[in-house]
This record gives sequence, structure tokens and C-alpha cells, in this order.
Amino acid sequence: MKNNIFHYTKKSLSLLITVQLAFFFISDINAQSEYLLSEDDVFEIPDNNFSFHFSSNGTFESAGLINGFWVFEKLELFNSRNDNKLFLKVSGQDCSIIIESYYVYNRTFEGENMKRAVFRYTTSVFGTQTFNLGLDPKMGSFDARLNREWVGLNHGWTVSSNGTYSITKATENVSLLYYGYPESFANNQDFFGNHYVLIYSSIIFSITLIFAVLVKKKFNKNSKPFKNCFSIFTLKIIVLKGRLEPRTSGDITRFFPANSPLFK
Repeated sequence: MKNNIFHYTKKSLSLLITVQLAFFFISDINAQSEYLLSEDDVFEIPDNNFSFHFSSNGTFESAGLINGFWVFEKLELFNSRNDNKLFLKVSGQDCSIIIESYYVYNRTFEGENMKRAVFRYTTSVFGTQTFNLGLDPKMGSFDARLNREWVGLNHGWTVSSNGTYSITKATENVSLLYYGYPESFANNQDFFGNHYVLIYSSIIFSITLIFAVLVKKKFNKNSKPFKNCFSIFTLKIIVLKGRLEPRTSGDITRFFPANSPLFK
């Protein structure tokens, strides 16, 4: 009996180790999908006589020239701390710019949660700069500061119906701003991306529980090592489901419901 117990326990531990290694391997693949961004990297649109680079290092998951725009997915700049990774589309005409910083964060204002975005860049010559920050134009307001001065809409800058900025009268520092409310909060990650750690943890726990049940059925219910093992997992499930029922006895059975299969 002891040899059988050791055999099944060894197989269970081996499978659990394999599952955990697979989990960390998948996590590592997810991390490796990011590419490093250097402040020395220059992005060009030759047909438009336009180029830009970032003043900070960072990372991104994908970047490419699509329909006249450089499009960055899940962008992170190391000099800009954000709640989530960012989306950015950049284009221009007859100029060169430096993207200084890009913040998108949630704050509370007068008891209401709001989203704020601040995008800063510099240019030295007249030209046209075009940006889309992936923000909802229907549930927020846009603003701009050109050449260190606040200017109104249609006075050197415009915003299209899909939230694309177009700036035509900037020769120095530019700040593009957005103020939005909870309905406009964007989520650039899918459900799996946001919860993959919880999903994998649940899978590992479920496999462990199934093995405990199978081993318990394989051997005599009076086998203490496996009865205790099964009791620990049953205790975890009952605690998680909040179905504790205090009992009068002083041993560990007081943590289990009266109708627990352990007492049948």
C-alpha cells in the first residue's frame, strides 16, 4: 500500500510541476511579445517628408506604417507612468517632431471618476502633425496648447469625429489634452489578457483537486495521509464558497458543514 501511495503521489507532483512550468513558459512568451523602443529610433513617412522619434525609451507590442500613419499598439514610455498601455497613431507633413511624453490616467474630480490624457511633443518648423490617441470623442472633451499658449478649437488645431487631432500652427511645444468620464474608459486588453494569471491559477488548483479526489477514491477512505489531504482541499472550497457552519466539537471537523461527505 505504501509503495502504491508513493507511486501515485510522485505522478501527481510530476504533473503539477509540468503544469506550473507550462504556465511560466506561456507568461514568458507573453512578455517576449514586447519590443524595445529606443530614443534613437527614428520613424519616417518619406512620402510626406515627415519623421519623428521619442525622447524616452519604452516598449510596444506592435508598430507599423498603415495608411499613412505609424500605428503603435500597447505602447509604454518609461518617462510616462500610466494605468494601462497605450494606443497611438502618428502622421505629419513637412516637419520633424519629438514626442516628449504621453499620459493617460484616471482621477477623481468633484466626486466623479474621470480620465485625463496629456500628450506632449515639440516641433521646430511649420507643418502638419496628426495624432489619434484612441480616446472616445463622444464622451469627453479635447483641448490643445500650442507654442505655450492655450488656443481655441479651429485656431491652429482641429479634432475629427473619430478623435484625430490635426495641428497646423505649431512651431514649439505642443500639449494635447483630453478629459473624459467613466463611460469613455477604453480597455485595450481582452478578457484573457487581463485575467490570464487568475485563469491559469484556477486551472492548476482544479487539477490538484481532481488528483486529490482520484487518489482518495483509489485507496481506502481510512488512509490518513489521503484523508487529511482531501480534507484540506475540501476546507479550501468551503471557505471560498462561504458555507462554514460552526460546530461544537473542538477538532478540525468544526470547520465543515454538517452534511459534508467526510462525515457520511
